[in-house]
Amino acid sequence: MRAKQEPAQKAYLLIGIVSLLPFVVVGFLRELDLFEFIELKTLDKRLHLSARRAPQISSQISLITIDAKSEGEEGIGPYPWPPDIYASLLNSLQKVNPTAIGLIAWFNREWEDNPLLPGDKLFVIQPYSVTDSTNRRTLLEVSDWYNLPYSFKHAEAVGFSHFPLSYSDGISRSAQLVVKEHDTNAYRYSLEMLMLCQTYGVSPTAIKLREGFWRGKFLEFDLPSGMPRRIPIDMRGRFFVRFAGNVSAFHPTSFVDALSDSDTAEFRRKFGEKCVLIGITSEGTYRNASTPFGEMSALALRANLLNALLNRAFIWQSSRKGNLFYLACLAICFTVAATLAYRSGHGYRLMLILSGGLMLCHLLFVFGMFVLFDTWIEATGSSLALVLSGVVSSFFLVHLRLRSVLWQLQTTQEGLVKAEKEAVFGVMSARVRHELRNALNLIRAPAEMVRNNFQKQDPLKLRDQPEEIVSEMDTIIGWVTKLNEMIENELSFFQNTHLNLQQQDLQPVLKSALDMMRPLIAENRIQVRLNLPPKIPAVPIDADKMRIVFANLIKNACQAMAPGGELEIAVETPHAASPQASIYVIVKDTGSGITADERARIFEPFYTTK
Repeated sequence: MRAKQEPAQKAYLLIGIVSLLPFVVVGFLRELDLFEFIELKTLDKRLHLSARRAPQISSQISLITIDAKSEGEEGIGPYPWPPDIYASLLNSLQKVNPTAIGLIAWFNREWEDNPLLPGDKLFVIQPYSVTDSTNRRTLLEVSDWYNLPYSFKHAEAVGFSHFPLSYSDGISRSAQLVVKEHDTNAYRYSLEMLMLCQTYGVSPTAIKLREGFWRGKFLEFDLPSGMPRRIPIDMRGRFFVRFAGNVSAFHPTSFVDALSDSDTAEFRRKFGEKCVLIGITSEGTYRNASTPFGEMSALALRANLLNALLNRAFIWQSSRKGNLFYLACLAICFTVAATLAYRSGHGYRLMLILSGGLMLCHLLFVFGMFVLFDTWIEATGSSLALVLSGVVSSFFLVHLRLRSVLWQLQTTQEGLVKAEKEAVFGVMSARVRHELRNALNLIRAPAEMVRNNFQKQDPLKLRDQPEEIVSEMDTIIGWVTKLNEMIENELSFFQNTHLNLQQQDLQPVLKSALDMMRPLIAENRIQVRLNLPPKIPAVPIDADKMRIVFANLIKNACQAMAPGGELEIAVETPHAASPQASIYVIVKDTGSGITADERARIFEPFYTTK
């Protein structure tokens, strides 16, 4: 089949479809867990790249650790402790007027009727259980809240404090800031958010949950000064934390040391008008969590979260619409690049260069936005789409290039054949002119003789000799037939030949060619031997043209032999069982053959020894 060059409009349309298809596929696959896993890993890399911009330790945070010193024999003793131990420290803290006290310790839920703990500015974690919903596009829903011991009845507020593990690798990168109660649809906020509101003097009821077009969801509230404060979260209500360091970076105070120094000026300096977090750091008491910056205790995680909220060390996420818009922009840029590569004629090489450059610009933009503007743009899906489009488009451009080259080669071949035909036109025209003149003279002579005879009142008495007139007419008809053959065989040299190939048996075609040449064979007393196998595989041939080929071979053989010669026609099928079997048709005669000089010229147009 002859390859054709693609029209420009059709080629551009095909390139556009091929370039856009991977982007469309990736757009539908972005919800897979594998994409989230890789995207979280890219967040780790971005956090390390932007480590120089890690938040400073806020001077508003102070930590009191329940460490090995506090649980040792010289300290308070093994954990858990009775409520009066906490009451002693909380009473001392209330005297120095802290901003907020967050109790992130492990307390005994079965405390009996003990004295109420001081509740002024005290924030306590209230455990909960969630619904079975795992939809990552909606807020986490709480099905039940667990009851707190009666000792915390007068606490300022209760909230939760939860660092969810990722779905794939178990690394704590985010903290839950807001959840929705399943029964009431009311929003509840984390302990750290409640302490932040306490610091700014804002009621939690003033917090609004909003979503932007370019950036994703965020919590918004107005400061007493009227300035809005926005805190980014993801679709599940999680906040991605910038880590300032482990507990030691916050210069914590041991619980037992805080108790012993409760009446000193140093105690007032450390905890007065501060956000105080009280939690466990001793090994073996509370399992540490893995983070991109190493293992951290529960208290370290909460300290980093509160520090990020106070320092506004936020990680903004682009919204779902923003990510799709960015993916669409990349798809348009890539389609333009593929079109330019096709128009330039350089094909896949330029396409690979352009796609590589676009990938580099994409990565620089994504990481630059994170480092400079704290904006996390999803890179996994768009990077995969760029790679797939680059590979697929390059292969497609190679395909188009090969089709174009094949089309050009065939066009050049047709041009060369046409030029060769035109070159031999002069030779053919001279030969044809000579043949036509001879044939026409031979036709004209008997026709004039008959005409002149009857114009002169039939002096040759042809009226009485009809056989003579028939003989002259036969001569005319014979030469007219030869002229027709010459026009058919020689002037058709300039016509393009189209074959009508069909699977056919060669045997009837050979026998038909023999029947055509029977008069010539009988005239030259040629003995014919036909050597055919019992079964000849069907082959794709144009039966009419092959019949002419075989007839001409038989005719040439008869003319090359003296009367009484022998003609053998044989068919051989060496690999008849193969689907691609070859068939050989052999025509032998007992003539003198062709000399070496003549054999070298047999494919020259119109060469003959006749």
